[in-house]
Amino acid sequence: MSAQLKRGEIVGKENTTGLVIGKWKDKRDVPFLSTKHTLDIKATGKKNRKGEEVKKPSAILEYNAGKDGIDVSDQMASYFSPLRKTIRWYHKLMFEILLNTAVINSLNIYKHFKKQNIQVGAFREMLIESLTQVPSVPVNEDKHSLISTEERTADGRKKRKRCISCYEKKAREGGRIVGMKQAKLVSTKCGQCNIHLCFTCFTEKH
Repeated sequence: MSAQLKRGEIVGKENTTGLVIGKWKDKRDVPFLSTKHTLDIKATGKKNRKGEEVKKPSAILEYNAGKDGIDVSDQMASYFSPLRKTIRWYHKLMFEILLNTAVINSLNIYKHFKKQNIQVGAFREMLIESLTQVPSVPVNEDKHSLISTEERTADGRKKRKRCISCYEKKAREGGRIVGMKQAKLVSTKCGQCNIHLCFTCFTEKH
């Protein structure tokens, strides 16, 4: 396997048990092991800048095809990763399998059967609510309470609206447009008044 190859060349051997060890030259040496493939070269259906047909070993082609799905899964998991540099490697492995890989697999299954496009973050929120089974807080007719709204956008995120009190304060100070721009967007409201309020304004108002 120490042979010096030109780009596109391949070299390798197969032992008596069917294990193939090969080395293919692309921009750099690409070594591979396989019990399924031979050293055959296949066309990729693409052409290089010179107009020449691009060919690769079948083992490399199948590896790249399978790797695409893994790369997408890793990318999606990285958006809301629970991993931190300070935790030990075996804890990272547990979190990766439990809180990343399992969640992304569940999301793909959910989207397949529900035919609904939902973002990773919104899906994690749904999972948390479902697994913790936090009951809705009953609204006491004689007492004001701040509750979370259940309305959701098309992509599964909670709908947020302007805090009424924030808007009124900002509008008095700088006008309606300033009020619309600077009022907090919240997914909470007073259960009795049925108006959207942030926590600060709710405590001031009630």
